[in-house]
Amino acid sequence: MRRRSLLSACGTAALGVTLGSTPAAAAVTHEGHDSDETDTDGPVATVREYYRLSSKTTSVDGFAVDARRLSHRVSPLSDPDETPPMLFDDALRQRVTAASVTEEAVTTTEIGEMSSFFAGWLSTAELRRVAAETVVVTATLTDPQIVGGTFQVGWLVAPEPAGSDGDDEERNWRLLWPVGANTPQSAVREYYRQAATAADGEAFALEVRELAHEVSPLATEDGVPAMALQSETSLRFTDTALADRGLTADEVSSLSGFLDGWLSEDDLAAVADENALVDVTLASDDTGGPTLQWLVATEDDDWRLVWIDEP
Repeated sequence: MRRRSLLSACGTAALGVTLGSTPAAAAVTHEGHDSDETDTDGPVATVREYYRLSSKTTSVDGFAVDARRLSHRVSPLSDPDETPPMLFDDALRQRVTAASVTEEAVTTTEIGEMSSFFAGWLSTAELRRVAAETVVVTATLTDPQIVGGTFQVGWLVAPEPAGSDGDDEERNWRLLWPVGANTPQSAVREYYRQAATAADGEAFALEVRELAHEVSPLATEDGVPAMALQSETSLRFTDTALADRGLTADEVSSLSGFLDGWLSEDDLAAVADENALVDVTLASDDTGGPTLQWLVATEDDDWRLVWIDEP
């Protein structure tokens, strides 16, 4: 399903393919204050401009419009129907402190390993054409909702003609797709985005199964009835915060009696491998809603929903 692939595309495993993998690649770090003038003379400048624009707006929709101006014409980022709002929503809190080109001459195979969604988005001819000049820019970001406050994201960046006449002599570097932007909070926010747009409880249940960890009750048809999810479609999240990270198997099992009875020892071990607790504050159409806590864990290095309960 394309939406699941969109979420998986931001998994952190692909960073291992790019960060520091090619010592011969240019690795000049650009630090300091961003210029107020738009600068797209190089791949690093384009990535920095993306986060400069995000720092100047509190509107996800407004930032999405600005971000598409920096997006390559073949990128999913340039298509408002295919880019998940959480991608732009996360960037509103993030600030870039350093950026550098960490890989050049990226092959089609490497692009596929970094993002199966992005590679599948393009035709074979488009993928080959883009890969011929694609570079990876690694940006160091700060985010108050990330443990430690600092993390890295890789961006696939490629040039395209500056004008519509196809003149290759003047070209601008444009964003193709981020690698490593998925977080525990973004997985939770996508759940409530789906809740807000679902036609009914049954449709929402199908979407939730795509967001759920393979060992979660949410991933099964009989784990959570559609009626139980119907009430979620009237709720919207107002805030998320990372509450904890790295729970042991015993700590996971103590979170919920139902979850403890559902998970086998192997399931607990899978969840305990990498997990986090995310607090979410909700609101209904009429009144302020509850504060709940999501347990999320990685599956194939992508953050997935496990279970929700009161903190």
